[in-house]
Amino acid sequence: MASPIESFFALGDRVTKGDPKRKMEYDYYLMWIIAVAFAIMVVANLWEFIKFQRFASISWVLIGAAMLWFQYWNLKQFYHMREMMKNQPAPSTNPQDNKELKIESVEDMLKEFNKNKKED
Repeated sequence: MASPIESFFALGDRVTKGDPKRKMEYDYYLMWIIAVAFAIMVVANLWEFIKFQRFASISWVLIGAAMLWFQYWNLKQFYHMREMMKNQPAPSTNPQDNKELKIESVEDMLKEFNKNKKED
């Protein structure tokens, strides 16, 4: 049986199924939800301040506005990252297309190094 900590961290893989593009989409929509929540908080507290003149409400307006400011820039960055991931080509399943990604053994690297050293 897995520990509670392992089960907690496995929740993310259940949602995204380990796909980075799916995780980016999930994060992007969560950022929108958080931004909308902060906007609602700012408007509600501003309305409460105007209606009842509670100065505690104005402090929450300022805190919410600051959080909304940071949320805007985070959302903008997530949007650009999401667009980059969408435009990224899918990795090829053909092994010949991935020749450059072949992992060499230590012996192969030493042979290549010695060959280059002799040519100099």
